Amino acid sequence: MKRPALIALLVGMLCCATRGFAAELSVADLIESLKAADTASQIEALVALEAKGPHAAKAVPALIGLLKSASADVRAHAAEALGAIGSAAKPAAEELARLAGKDTDPMVRREAIEALASIRPGPKVMLPILAQLLEDPDPAVRARVLGAIADRGAAAKELLLDALGNKDTAYWASLVVSELGPKIPEAVPALVKLLDSKDPAVRREAALGLAAIGQAAAAAVPGLESMIDDPVNSVAAIYALGSIGKVSSGAVSKLIAKAEGGQPVEKTVSAWALAKLHPGDERYVRKAVTLLVASLQSDDPRVRRAAAKGLESLDGKPQIVRPIMLEALKKADEKTLIAMLDAMATLGPQIVPRLVSALEIEAARPYVCYILGQLGPAAAPAVDGLIKVLGDKDSDTRHEAMMALAEIGPAAKAAVPALAETLKSEDRDRYAAAYALGRIGREAIDAKPALLALLDGDDRPLALVSAWALAHIHPECPTCCEKAVPVLIAGLGDSEARFRKEAAAGLLCFGKGAERAGEALKKALNDPDEDVRKAVAEALKSIGQ
Repeated sequence: MKRPALIALLVGMLCCATRGFAAELSVADLIESLKAADTASQIEALVALEAKGPHAAKAVPALIGLLKSASADVRAHAAEALGAIGSAAKPAAEELARLAGKDTDPMVRREAIEALASIRPGPKVMLPILAQLLEDPDPAVRARVLGAIADRGAAAKELLLDALGNKDTAYWASLVVSELGPKIPEAVPALVKLLDSKDPAVRREAALGLAAIGQAAAAAVPGLESMIDDPVNSVAAIYALGSIGKVSSGAVSKLIAKAEGGQPVEKTVSAWALAKLHPGDERYVRKAVTLLVASLQSDDPRVRRAAAKGLESLDGKPQIVRPIMLEALKKADEKTLIAMLDAMATLGPQIVPRLVSALEIEAARPYVCYILGQLGPAAAPAVDGLIKVLGDKDSDTRHEAMMALAEIGPAAKAAVPALAETLKSEDRDRYAAAYALGRIGREAIDAKPALLALLDGDDRPLALVSAWALAHIHPECPTCCEKAVPVLIAGLGDSEARFRKEAAAGLLCFGKGAERAGEALKKALNDPDEDVRKAVAEALKSIGQ
């Protein structure tokens, strides 16, 4: 799961607050503090040890112990501290490797990866871990894996080239090359040799590695052409040839035959390869798009993902792709529609233009809005389309559109007038609109008057979210402070823990301007909810009490 925005904010403030603490206490004192019963004290000591970096080497055994803590936050901070210590933390490599591969919390896995990259325990430890983690379902984890490899520069390339030549690591190394792609053309000769491997899985991954490298892998064309009729790996070989963009005339004839009458997947990939090899020939492109869109409706999620990736790579022909795609989405039943959109979503930000087009389809809108929200700020090109959806007749669809705008954040500034207008409605849309404006933050300054007007109404939950939004939009404003702080103080007593937590978060934003909330915050330190207590403690720090 993602680290919540509020938690991220609290951790950031904690780091600032403990700089003096790190300077005052010795490593020995901090090691003793790690034994505290409460996680807040442990995290405070961990942040201080991280600030000391290599000078905290004596803390390594204690930090290794905390990698097994029941608290994900403690495990993550312990990994960060070990990474800051560097090479002296090599005894932690085994436990960090375990966390990197098996911890249930993506945040912990990410920090473990970064710690290993800093510690540099050597290729025997790093390569299997990095290869395995490239299959992690969390894209942020995969990004950190690639970052860890990239940071090692020439040393990483040497590591991978050696691994490609070793039969025990060739498969995993090929997976890593597939992720690095054009960044490592030096791998081509080794991958070409692997096309002759007796292991079909190795041959497949070698072909996919060459596909990722692309045009720079032209030397592999003869070997790949010899695999076109491979009963196991023909699809991988054909895909690689299309990605490289070069084949002999004899191979073209084989691809045409397979595109006309091969097995469904082989037929689709062959049509795609022909379209890549003949980008100016509309016949090939149209056939490939038609087959790929049909494959988006497959019952096999792997086929759907492959089809989505194929369509994305043919993005140069929107006049062909768009009408076929929209027609298929319109005709699909709800289950198929969701499956198609889900496959498209796996491509990440580059699929945003296609998702914007899909907003035209009424049945698809709520799910498309949800996907755009999951993409966050990267979905900024969809803002204009989402603004149009705010007028949809379906309240659930409008709600998803506002949540997507909230996740996009400041880049959704263009939606502020429409969201401010929504605040005047009489339904639940007002809550989502106020929340979205708060997430847009300072860029939503024009909505300040509309939000201020809601603070005096009878709808206390709406007043609370509006006060929270104002705290994020203009915390320096005397009027906002004067009117919003009392609402947030009242919110500390709400029956819902999440509202009490956000009330504290709003007071934190106002800082010194919320000094009058001191007594209420001190009372809230006894809140039964741990997250609320943490938020309250940070709010007290921000107001200087």
